[in-house]
Amino acid sequence: MTFTIGISYALGMLLAPLMDYFDISMPPLVNIAILLIALIFVPLLYVSISRSHEKKLYNAVELEALFKSKIRIQPSSIKHFLNVLFSYIVLLGVSVFFFFAYVETQNVIVLVAASLILFLLLLTNRKTIKEGNVAVKIKE
Repeated sequence: MTFTIGISYALGMLLAPLMDYFDISMPPLVNIAILLIALIFVPLLYVSISRSHEKKLYNAVELEALFKSKIRIQPSSIKHFLNVLFSYIVLLGVSVFFFFAYVETQNVIVLVAASLILFLLLLTNRKTIKEGNVAVKIKE
């Protein structure tokens, strides 16, 4: 573990001078336009990935032939529910912080990090239902 920390610190020290190259001075209007483009691009990326997974599901299972009804999925435990809720809150807070940091610093690396964190926030809904056996109630 000490080796990993040492390597991380050394790489951080070597890469610190490169951060100045990513500071781009631009008017606030252009800065906000780039931010809006990133805020639009990340959900579009998420939707395209979801669509490809949906197509794979339709290729594997013939869903139209199956019985259809509305169901209510119950959380597997309060611990899992709190884990998902905490993940949403933390990732949303960190994402907002990084987007504000981008507006303040105008550093492209901060924008990339903010976009990645926003994408992770959108991926959090994948863990709302645990894999395996899940208790459901069929609605009438």
